[in-house]
Amino acid sequence: MTPYWILVRKLMLRGLFQDAWNVLSRHSAFTRASKRYTSGSASTGTGTGFTNAITEEDMEAFSLIEEILLFAPIPGGRDTLKDDGLNFMNQNDIEVSENEDDWWNGIPLSAYKLWDRYQLPQQSSPSNSHNNVQSLSTTLSTTTGKVVDAPIQFNIYAIMNLYSSWKMAVSQYLRSNTSLRNLTRRIPNLRSCVFDIILNTESVFLPNEDTWSERLIAELLY
Repeated sequence: MTPYWILVRKLMLRGLFQDAWNVLSRHSAFTRASKRYTSGSASTGTGTGFTNAITEEDMEAFSLIEEILLFAPIPGGRDTLKDDGLNFMNQNDIEVSENEDDWWNGIPLSAYKLWDRYQLPQQSSPSNSHNNVQSLSTTLSTTTGKVVDAPIQFNIYAIMNLYSSWKMAVSQYLRSNTSLRNLTRRIPNLRSCVFDIILNTESVFLPNEDTWSERLIAELLY
């Protein structure tokens, strides 16, 4: 296995999906397809029909992989931003957009936050969510002298339902989506370093490669 795929695999084991996608988006298959697609060769009909079909398939497959990773409702989020537990009130981190594009297969982009036992209460005003959160934080600070977490009811069934739906969608797309299946056949490491870790976690551990902490994190996440 090349260092590139070792890195992808390690990031997936740790649940760092944002970083994993950043690395995958630099794969030659993606950059080549993206360049051809943006240049218009796939849509304008220039080039051979076979090349155009491969380009469109690769773009569809990589777009699907991006959605799978960036909408994953896994505990702790898809990066290390909150891992230290010190930036809960960071206004750049708590803003939630309600745009239609922020949903995938019935899963909101912010679904991972449902794992948190404490969250900011939602404001009813739809005008400017960023300003609302900021003013709310200020109110809490001036009232108590410090920023205080606002407790909400933790519903394990709600988040587990979203998590199960996400894994089922991943499995279904891997079986039925032609573009994704063709891409994983051409790039087998996509299956072993990405999808097998999500769907068949215990069977992919490498005794001489994976540390106990990586195994523990993967078992907890998947």
